[in-house]
Formats: sequence, C-alpha cells, structure tokens
Amino acid sequence: MPLDGTTLPLLNQDFPDYRAVLDALPVPAQRVVVDRVALRDALPVVCGGELRIGLDPAVLGAALEAGVGPDVLLEFAGPQQVARVRSADQGSFTTLVMPVALGTAAPGAPTSAPPGGR
Repeated sequence: MPLDGTTLPLLNQDFPDYRAVLDALPVPAQRVVVDRVALRDALPVVCGGELRIGLDPAVLGAALEAGVGPDVLLEFAGPQQVARVRSADQGSFTTLVMPVALGTAAPGAPTSAPPGGR
C-alpha cells in the first residue's frame, strides 16, 4: 500500500512477454561500445557523431550502474526512439532508456551530443 493510504487496483492480466517487446523495437541504426564507468562519469554531457539524442542523466546513469562488466553497448534507432543499453559482456542484460527533448530540461540535463564534441 502506498504511503498516502491510496489503494492501487490489481489488474487481472498477464505481464507482457519482454522478449516480444524487445523484438518489436526498431532495428538500431547505430551501435557503440563504451567503457561503462567512463560514460557514467562523463554525464551529463556525452559527445557523439551525427546522431543527437537527449537522455536524462539520472535514468542513463541508473542503467549504467546496473550494467554487468566494464563495457556497455549503446544502440540507437533514432533520436525519438528508445535507446538500448546492454552489457557488452552479457548481451541478454538490456535496459531501455526513453529519449527526452533536447534543450528543454534543467541545466545539466538531458545528455546530448553537442556540435563539435565536448
């Protein structure tokens, strides 16, 4: 029960098959393997190539902290598509990170690839 005393309804439905959800995502157009700790320490600004995508540093940071191994595989289908954060060593560990609009968040967020790099 939530702290405010509100009772939440229970749904009498099956939880979606996560593998089917992952398989239905768009095919990534770009992939990059990076050092997990170095990327976490570089937040909130991350440099990239032509693709510019906004990611909330708190959400991306949590995905990086939960990762397994020293490297992560980042997969991007486009700037308005979910980003996949996968352990480069254990490919079955996947976290989805929703993009946010660039230039609309508080200072320091979201992460983005600024023109010309960092």
